[in-house]
Order: sequence, then structure tokens, then C-alpha cells
Amino acid sequence: MNKAFFDEKFFVLQRVIVPRVSLMNPRQRDESRRRIRDFLNSRPAAIRLKLAVFITLIDIVVFFKCRKPLSRLSPPQQRKMMEYFFDHPVPIFRKAFWGIKTICCLGVYSQESLHVDINYHMRGFDLAGNNPEL
Repeated sequence: MNKAFFDEKFFVLQRVIVPRVSLMNPRQRDESRRRIRDFLNSRPAAIRLKLAVFITLIDIVVFFKCRKPLSRLSPPQQRKMMEYFFDHPVPIFRKAFWGIKTICCLGVYSQESLHVDINYHMRGFDLAGNNPEL
């Protein structure tokens, strides 16, 4: 799959799933994308292919249900489509969507500079990932 096409589709999903992305400044947005790309590049090619196929499938489903791509739906329509995928009756589809949600959140929650803004606290872990309580 074309990398630019994948990036465009993925980051549209990220803005819908994690609305805080829309409030990021360009540096934070670039950092979010870098972290997500680094994470995905560390995964096996087969996993990246499955993710690309699933994102394409989401795009197709949204288009057939709404007659527009996700990026052109109103925010309420976008939320309704995300709820449809989150609660999808087919377990593999639902699990894959939860996986995408996790990756989307990675770009925001992994940025320490945003923790105060988003009221995020890593309980029990220091910045190196160590749990001093153990």
C-alpha cells in the first residue's frame, strides 16, 4: 500500500478517535506521527499489512454506509461510525478496531509534554518505565 495513502487514512482516523490531536501544535502532531511510525516500523511486515488492509476496509465500509469518506463526514457522523466499529458484532473486526484505537492513543499519551494538558498520570511508573513501588 502507498505510504502517503496509508498515512492520510490513518491520521484521519486518529483525529476522529483521539480528538485531542486536533488541538496539537505542529511540533506535537509531528511527534505523534513519528512515534506511531516508529512503533509500526518495529512490527513485522505482516502486521503492518493487516493494519493497512483493515484501514482500507474501514474506509470502504464508511463510504458504503455514508456515501462519503470519513474525512468528509460531520463530527457526529464520524462519532457514530466509530461507535459502529467499536461495538461491531464480528469479534475480529471489533478487536482490530480496538488495536487501531490503541495505536492512535500512543501518539498522544506517549508525549510527556502533553500529560498535564490531557490530565494524564502514569501511576506507579517513572519516566523510564520503572515501577518504584515494586
